[in-house]
Amino acid sequence: MQLARELLDESIAPGVPVNAVEDLRSYATHALKTDSGLGESRNAVGKAAAAIKPGITAGSHAYVVLQEHVRRHDAAYPDDWAEEFERGRAADIEGAARRVAAHILDAGYHRSSLHTWITNLRKRPDVCTVPDFLRGAAERLARPERGYAFCVPVTNEPPFTIDAATAPGWLTSTAAAAWKKRHAPDAVAVRHQGGFLLEIAARDVNSAADRARTRIANLQTKFNVGSRGAIQIAPWMWSKDKATAFATHTTNRTLDVRSFERLGLLPDLRMPDYITGALALLQPVRTGAAHIAIMSGWSAIESHLVGPDDADIVAAERFSLIVAASMPRGELTRLAHAYIRENDDALADELRGCPDNLSRARRFQRRLCSGEPLVMGRPTGLRSPGSSRSSRTPQPRSARPRPSSAKSSCASTASAMR
Repeated sequence: MQLARELLDESIAPGVPVNAVEDLRSYATHALKTDSGLGESRNAVGKAAAAIKPGITAGSHAYVVLQEHVRRHDAAYPDDWAEEFERGRAADIEGAARRVAAHILDAGYHRSSLHTWITNLRKRPDVCTVPDFLRGAAERLARPERGYAFCVPVTNEPPFTIDAATAPGWLTSTAAAAWKKRHAPDAVAVRHQGGFLLEIAARDVNSAADRARTRIANLQTKFNVGSRGAIQIAPWMWSKDKATAFATHTTNRTLDVRSFERLGLLPDLRMPDYITGALALLQPVRTGAAHIAIMSGWSAIESHLVGPDDADIVAAERFSLIVAASMPRGELTRLAHAYIRENDDALADELRGCPDNLSRARRFQRRLCSGEPLVMGRPTGLRSPGSSRSSRTPQPRSARPRPSSAKSSCASTASAMR
C-alpha cells in the first residue's frame, strides 16, 4: 500500500517528471495486482492505480478512487493476510514477509522494535501462529501514536538566560540533573551545562528517538549558525519512558566500503581527487539527518556513475543494475552459509573451500539452477495454522526450481552478477 500512497503523492506534486510518474504507476500497478494481502480486491486496486495519469489533480475521479482504496485497505491489510494464511493458499512466503514488514514499518514502527517483537514471538512458537502475529499487528497499528519525552543535555552554557518565560523547554544544569535522577537514574551520565526537553509523538520509543534525532540535527544547525557561541549537543539523551539513554546522532546506518581493503589500498595516504570528493560526500550518511544523508549519498553515487556527456537519469539506471545484482548475490551468500551450517556433504565441502563469498554465491547459484534436489531449512519460530512445532521451514522457491522457469531466472541473475 505504500506504493499506492507514493503514487498518489507523486502524481500531484509539482515538478515531478512525467516518465517518473509513469514508471512508478507501472510498478505500483503490478505490485498491487499481485498483492494477496488485498484479497479479491487486488485487481480493482491495480486498475485504479493504472488510471493515475501525470498531471492529475487531487479532485480527479481516478485519484479519489485510488485514495479510497488505500484508506479502506490500509487498516485491514494485516487481517487480510491472516485470512490468506488461514485459507492455506499457496503464497510466496518471502514476498508476503516483505510486504507485511514494509506495511508495519511504513505505519511508523521502527525496524529495531519490529525485530524485537518478532524475536520475542519466536521464543513462544506454541502460542503464536502467523495469523496470530498478523492480527496482533493489526491491533497495534490501530492504536494512535503516543507521546515520548526526552531530555537532551548540552555540554556548554547556552548564550542566553534559561527561564520559563524566555526559553520554554530549557532546563538549567541543576534542573536537568534532577530530571535525570527522577526519570532515568541508571542511564549513562554525561557532563552538561543544562539541556532541553523534547516531546515526540510516535508508534514506539525507537521511532520517537529517530524523530528526536532529526529535530536535534535541525536545532544543531540553528545553534551553529544563529549565534557566535555555538551550543554543543551531548552524545546521549535520556528517555523518560524507557529510563535509559539514546544516542543524539544517528549511528545505526550501515555504510561499508570494503573495496579499499580488498584491493590492498587501505594504507595509502594519497587518493585521487574523485575518490576524495566522494568520501567527503559520504561523511554525513552515517550520522547526518535523513534528508542530508540522502542528498549527500546520492551526490556521491552520481559523482562515480555520471560522465560529462551523460543524460539526466543515467545514474539511476546504472545504479539500479548494481542494486539488482547485489540483492540476489547477498541472498545467495546467506543461503550458501546456511547450507554449510546444516549439511555435511560434497556441496557443503565445496562451498567451504570457496576463496570468497562471490565464488561461494556463484557455486550455490549453479546448484539451484541445476534442478537437483536441495534440502535445507530449520525449525521455524512462528507456526502456520495446523503445523507442529517440529515442522521444518519450507524450502525457498529458488531451492525448488521448475525446469522451465529456473533456467531463465538463474540466467538473469547470473547476467546481473556479471
